[in-house]
Amino acid sequence: MDDKKRKELLQRKTGPDLKVVTEQDESAATVRKTSRKGLVVFLVFILLAVIGVGVYITMNSRTYDEYETIATYEIDDVTSMDYLAYGDNYIKYSKDGISYVDKNNHTVWMESYAMKMPTAVVAGDYIAIADLNGNEVYLFGKEGKLNQTTTTSTIIDVDVALQGVFAVVLDGAEGNLILTYDKNGEKIAEISTTIESSGYPLDISLSEDGRKLFTSFAYFEGTTLKNQLGTYNFGEVGKNENADRFMGGFDLTETLVAKVEFVGNDTICAFGDNQLIFYSMKEKPSEITKVSYKEEIQSIFYNDAYVGTVCRQTNSNKSAAYELKAYNTSGKEVVSIPFEIPYKHIHATEDRIIIVGDSNCGIYDYNGSLIFSYSFANNLVNLIPTVDNREYIAVFENQSEYIRLIVKPEEAKEE
Repeated sequence: MDDKKRKELLQRKTGPDLKVVTEQDESAATVRKTSRKGLVVFLVFILLAVIGVGVYITMNSRTYDEYETIATYEIDDVTSMDYLAYGDNYIKYSKDGISYVDKNNHTVWMESYAMKMPTAVVAGDYIAIADLNGNEVYLFGKEGKLNQTTTTSTIIDVDVALQGVFAVVLDGAEGNLILTYDKNGEKIAEISTTIESSGYPLDISLSEDGRKLFTSFAYFEGTTLKNQLGTYNFGEVGKNENADRFMGGFDLTETLVAKVEFVGNDTICAFGDNQLIFYSMKEKPSEITKVSYKEEIQSIFYNDAYVGTVCRQTNSNKSAAYELKAYNTSGKEVVSIPFEIPYKHIHATEDRIIIVGDSNCGIYDYNGSLIFSYSFANNLVNLIPTVDNREYIAVFENQSEYIRLIVKPEEAKEE
């Protein structure tokens, strides 16, 4: 019996008001139910996403007027230590050794050494620390020391990439060597330069993937000091280009670039004394744009998304002693912040700019809004950001405090 006859028979038995469901009807109903369920799930997902974005914007745009101390720790000989943010925690290092310390002041690991001029750089989970004018370079990860490399000549610069590739510049009698190593300490590449051909190395920077290198060299042409930027590619493109992996360079006469930095994997910012120059280098380099300054650049900062400068304002018409400017990786200005704090440190996260003075601080977002301003009772050595925009490590002369920014209750504000 086909479906049509079965339906007519049932209607005669039960009357026309009885709904008869056939196999085709059940399939259609299932599709409609599934569609409605999918729509509900989709709408709930959109609602949660909107709420999440709203919460994120609210938390990141909120201003704070007080802080609470989560923990306090005693520090010995703080003046001999340098501090760097490392994930949610920090590292501290000196001529005698380096330690990785969590926010509960627990030393996760430490390593002793003897260095005359230690300098450390951090990229993701990796820390490279070298003895400038010495011969030792160490690589560390979350679990501690990964390797120690002794160089044949004195080290004058060091950098590290996100996956642990690190590079050192060596000062030789007749020229310089740039050596790159993998995280196991195995040499990847060696670049030889001479004073006559390239000049004296001022700075190097590795791309995030460790496959590209950007350099800055200073040289004299007669009595005129000039600047040459060089680029290298350790991937297949560079291998096919030439034996020394050189991908081209740029001659500069209007500025002296003492610092170069990859901002992300394919963009470089060259920090000159009176201008910023942005370059693109997916494989080969090309200039993006220049930003010129009338005032001399006093300080710089950078992260994966922004670069910035601080200049002293010499014009009497200016409203503040200093002006901070931040740019995106295309060289477009995103914020200008006038401020008065006689600063000693500038830190930049993806969401915050932290200005550290002798006893006070100012924390801004990239819209220029002042998120937090405070004058501490003790001399402030540093204020180190963590991955949480509300939490910081305040380092004083004889102790450190793990603090969280808070909003005063309304009744406390009224008092």
